Amino acid sequence: MDTELYSSIVSVEGYRQNLNRADLLDLFESKINMTDHWDFDIVYKTDVHDRLLVFIEVNRELEGKGGKREKVVWFLTFHKRGDSYKLIRLYAEELI
Repeated sequence: MDTELYSSIVSVEGYRQNLNRADLLDLFESKINMTDHWDFDIVYKTDVHDRLLVFIEVNRELEGKGGKREKVVWFLTFHKRGDSYKLIRLYAEELI
């Protein structure tokens, strides 16, 4: 993850929350701690100039919720820095 990261999470109700890098890492940690199982499916990926654009569908089973699942789509932008790519932008939206 790049130190200068832009992220936005949109809830099912339409509420948008903009997060800095530290807030996003905290959110990831809390989601990991309350998840039994993850599925990540890359729907689309393309390289445009020095940027990698990725669209991922994320499904997770919530711990202790009797198999309740949450589905989210992620739109990620990575920028090429040297020999690697750094995440610079994340947009995630929860689906019903």
